[in-house]
Amino acid sequence: MGNALRRADLFTPDFDPAIIVCGRANGGKPHASVFDAGSRVGAETAAAIMNMHVIPVGDDAIKALAGKLPQGRIFGSGRAFVPFVSRQLYAELEKHIPAVVRTAKLKVVAASGDAAGSGKTPPASPGQAGTDKVNMPKDWASIKLGSMVLASEGRGEGWYESVVIEVKGNDVFELKWLDWPEEPAFVRHRTRLALLHPGIGDETP
Repeated sequence: MGNALRRADLFTPDFDPAIIVCGRANGGKPHASVFDAGSRVGAETAAAIMNMHVIPVGDDAIKALAGKLPQGRIFGSGRAFVPFVSRQLYAELEKHIPAVVRTAKLKVVAASGDAAGSGKTPPASPGQAGTDKVNMPKDWASIKLGSMVLASEGRGEGWYESVVIEVKGNDVFELKWLDWPEEPAFVRHRTRLALLHPGIGDETP
């Protein structure tokens, strides 16, 4: 797409906002998107899977906020497209969600006691990592145990933060989704992973 997208271009012409799905993930980073009535059931299901909140689009204040959000969509996996939003915008959304905020946390249990206590993270030999060893690789060659990277379930499914929990050798890694710790671990080749910007921890979307 040669031209930059305008906010109005994020919506189809007949799009009528019905609910907002929002929440914090990956250390508190804000995510949000809006769905129409036809996607409501799928969006509510996705929100439950992703540990996010649902805000019905009712009064004028919420409608105004919905107009500033990207249009969401439901993936075949049951998850939804809920991208980063600005902290300022999310602060306004927070006024309309329950006081009890559920935040998904990564819970990786090392299968080997030796790996859990060794403190070693060899990039070319098998091993496993705990949650206290997360790092941000600067290039693909630097991906190792505990690296936070982006992975996808397939074309059109979006890319999501994941953590390497085991190095299997031959450039193959076992990972866990950061925001969906209850989902099974999965395997990806190094060439099927993407990198986050090294400064992502300090970003203001």
